[in-house]
Amino acid sequence: AEGWAMGVDATGMTGVRGQGDVGVRGKGLTGVHGESDIGYGVVGVTNAPITATAAAGVYGESMNGHGVEGKSQFDVGVFGRSLGGFGAGVQGVGVTGVFGSGGMVGVSGYTESDDATAVLGTATGYSSKGVEGNAQYGTGVLGTGEIGVKGTSTVGTGVRGEGPTGVSGVSTSGDGVVGNSQSGIGVYGNTGSGVAAVMGEGPKGVYGRSSADFGEGVHGHGFGEYTEGVLGTAAGTHGAGVYGIASATTGDAVGVWGQTATTWGLYTDQRLHVGAGGCTGCTIAFIGQNADSKALEVGDVVYISGIAPPLKGHETPVLQVQRATATGSGVLGIVQSRAVVSTREALVPSGDTIETSTIEMAGIAPGEAAPGEYLFVVVQGLVQVRADASAGAIQVGDAVGPVGATGLAGRLSQDAPSALAVGRALEPLDKGTGLIWVLVLGR
Repeated sequence: AEGWAMGVDATGMTGVRGQGDVGVRGKGLTGVHGESDIGYGVVGVTNAPITATAAAGVYGESMNGHGVEGKSQFDVGVFGRSLGGFGAGVQGVGVTGVFGSGGMVGVSGYTESDDATAVLGTATGYSSKGVEGNAQYGTGVLGTGEIGVKGTSTVGTGVRGEGPTGVSGVSTSGDGVVGNSQSGIGVYGNTGSGVAAVMGEGPKGVYGRSSADFGEGVHGHGFGEYTEGVLGTAAGTHGAGVYGIASATTGDAVGVWGQTATTWGLYTDQRLHVGAGGCTGCTIAFIGQNADSKALEVGDVVYISGIAPPLKGHETPVLQVQRATATGSGVLGIVQSRAVVSTREALVPSGDTIETSTIEMAGIAPGEAAPGEYLFVVVQGLVQVRADASAGAIQVGDAVGPVGATGLAGRLSQDAPSALAVGRALEPLDKGTGLIWVLVLGR
């Protein structure tokens, strides 16, 4: 038939049935057209065995168009069903296995079975991705439900985020991000730059809880120079940047633990408040500047001769110190170490935002402090002092203070002015000179 006429028009239980290498072949604007008022427009059946590699109930092939296309006014355009085994209802193979595009949902998966998966992505290649979401302006991957997004891993990371904000969790009433791991990392974030590897916002920005002995609720590790293991900011009234609770009633549990291989386990450039508790093992030291004409070394007894401008980003001035003498005056202290001042960029809260500010930090350094250089001066606590026993052996508990003009500390006589006493000796020195521990009593 030519034009709009029909080559074959058949009705009945089976309108057209074909058998052979090609059962029915149609060619034209529409090769084969099947239509039904209540059932299936086209039905394809294959009885090939399970070992067959190229069998299909319906097969479509196209060079530039769609291999198989389905359209529905109110229901499903293409529907696939698997009745058993591990077969898939719909499976696609190619550069893009299955592609979906829709006004509301591109690809949707649905299941009513317990412990089932609505959408499953599996990738076996190295550095490949099981599921990837990409949004031009919105959210790459969004999960909602009893658990919004859950990641599990047998050897690696359950959920990993990379980018300007590694992982962002937002909650108006619960937890922004929850991570759980039996042996590895519950939540792992990694970023080469940007604001944070892991960032949480809400009543609890980031919440970590560990019930294991020697476990950590939140563990932060900074590898690079001038990095923070854990940085917490709170912009709200009465907020806490970092809040740690150890609820164990026995043992040596610690609410917040800080450790470093260089200078500061815990650092703050503002006031430090210790509620109703005590401070165990605390040594009070200030940043000083050598105002003497000669270098100062560890253990020298010094007196405070004035102040210098604060370091950048700080409000407290720097003490100026000189070597103490037996005839001098002024508040006494002990040189703890030389200090090296470095510049770094720090994140500080400003209103509802976080801004970058340049500050100077002093760190412990070896060697002597030349005139004009910085150092740390202990004014209260335990510290080693350069002692001289030439005026008499030093015993534990003796008051010690400056002797001569050398910056050394010696045993003070009972009639010596109390202002000269820098502290009490904690170990003896029978003769000569050497470093001994003293308790600086402060003023």
